[in-house]
Amino acid sequence: MKPARAIRLKIAAVAALLGLAAGGVGTSWPPPLIAPAAPVAVKARPSPAPAQGPLRSAGRLEPAPRPQRAASGPAEPAPKLAEHPPEQAREPEATPADLWRHWQRLLSRQAFQQIPILNALLAESLRSHDDPAVYREIAELLEHPEISLQAKSLLIDLLGEAATPEALELLLEIARQGGQSPLYGPSLNTISHIGDNHWGGRFHEELSGLLESAWVADLGDDTPLVRAVARALVGVGAPAGIQLLLDTLTGRNSGGDSRESFRRKQIAAFQEVPKVSNPAAIPVLVANLPGGGKPAAGGGEAADFGAAGSDAVESPLIQAPLEPAFSPGSPMIASIAGKAIENIDSANKHSLEVPAVPGPGVAVTGSLEPGEVAPVTDTPDTAVAGQPGH
Repeated sequence: MKPARAIRLKIAAVAALLGLAAGGVGTSWPPPLIAPAAPVAVKARPSPAPAQGPLRSAGRLEPAPRPQRAASGPAEPAPKLAEHPPEQAREPEATPADLWRHWQRLLSRQAFQQIPILNALLAESLRSHDDPAVYREIAELLEHPEISLQAKSLLIDLLGEAATPEALELLLEIARQGGQSPLYGPSLNTISHIGDNHWGGRFHEELSGLLESAWVADLGDDTPLVRAVARALVGVGAPAGIQLLLDTLTGRNSGGDSRESFRRKQIAAFQEVPKVSNPAAIPVLVANLPGGGKPAAGGGEAADFGAAGSDAVESPLIQAPLEPAFSPGSPMIASIAGKAIENIDSANKHSLEVPAVPGPGVAVTGSLEPGEVAPVTDTPDTAVAGQPGH
């Protein structure tokens, strides 16, 4: 054997002995100094959270999901923001024309039970937005022969509910037709109480002008209309209207009325003036207390209540025949004005200071408390005609 080969064989024997091979290190030798560790289970790592912001999916952007908070207790309610609906979403206010068309639809269906509710809405709308066309169509329906009396009565109620000058003018036109109109009674009743309608929380003195014009006109022998206009003037209580009634009592504004017609007006004024409740009339009434009135201007025969039938009038002030004692500053006028002031004081729940100025022949005794009207005592030289001492 050649020396080189022998050397290689020795080297191979030594390598086998040591566990080494020409291709690498063996696994059985040398024995491991540390026992291999048991295999450890490896947990799968969670996938990273999606990036914040929109995600692209199928060619479109989608909002990223919001992170969920861990519930640590009852959730607090989110603060409630004030809601402000856009202007275009609000329902527009109905005009008088809109409500009037709805009124006519109810009439065509004969839904009479619903009309009073609509009357209140339409009346309120007419007060805020004057619509002459609606009033014209109301007048046409009132004159239409095929419209039922029930429907026309509802229209009269509508005019009274509105209580505007235009509505009052229509009511006066109907009342002037007299008893031949089936609406005569309803119109008179509505005119009588139109001054009691204090819509808006006030007396509507703008109605007084039409009533004053109706009063000075010759109303003939229409006693119910005279009483209705007088009551309406007192209900409105405008100073000019109350002064007109007082002037009627003293005979200042007889105008073109016949003696009988003017007497009817005097009786109506005598009965209604004490019922005034508008505080605006106080200056006019105070001026007619003793010493506050002006000297008589004429009067005479126009104020003569001695004609037959006048003693049948029932008065809230006295129960006696009405005689020609109605001159400015007279005890009778002072008594009427005093009663009216007392009524205003009672109706408005406050005290009024009334000056106690004694006039000729009027005895005033004692001191006045706030709201007290001076008592009037007739003396022989100014006693009412037909009463003791005259």
